[in-house]
Amino acid sequence: MASARNTSGSNEMAFPIQEEEPMGRSVEDTITEAYTAKLEFYKKDSLKILIVKLIGIQQLAEKGLLDKDIAENPKYYTSLLTELQKSDMKPEEYQFLSRRMAFLTLADVEQKYSWSKMANLGLILLLFGLTVALFRFKKKGFYPKESLTRQEQNIRQLILMGRSNKEIASELFISPSTVKTHITNIYQKLNISSRTELLRKFKN
Repeated sequence: MASARNTSGSNEMAFPIQEEEPMGRSVEDTITEAYTAKLEFYKKDSLKILIVKLIGIQQLAEKGLLDKDIAENPKYYTSLLTELQKSDMKPEEYQFLSRRMAFLTLADVEQKYSWSKMANLGLILLLFGLTVALFRFKKKGFYPKESLTRQEQNIRQLILMGRSNKEIASELFISPSTVKTHITNIYQKLNISSRTELLRKFKN
């Protein structure tokens, strides 16, 4: 350390001059100084611009805001990383950024895969439920009236009232053969084979 010298030539002791201790510096100051030193190393303006960008990104990382910023601006960071990889800069200078982006990309893929699995599982359960419901409806003989045409519904109602084919033909002004054709269609649609089954399903 420097000392205060006695210029008068006396034998008084010289007291050392106390140098000021540097004030405590923040992490951001340290980071900025480190990258500023690198600015002196890289001579190209394009590299200096990339260094300045890395300073800002490093400060975001220190504040815990980098992940959010990457999520909100994925194209910017992808483009920046491509620029860094094509530049003369050493990979270790931006390694923290490439690792963080790789981690976030993997996490995003895993989340989407998880949602996809859940959606597929939900679809499978829905199809299974519909299959079971359809089977139960068929087993119990529940069929929508819309499956029969208006004429078929009329004929079915007359059968339930006990009319014969001839009586149905006369009442609806159609031929007996047409009545038979309609009855065959009714049986097929309702999955039955006789009037007895029809009466059992719909007779109150």
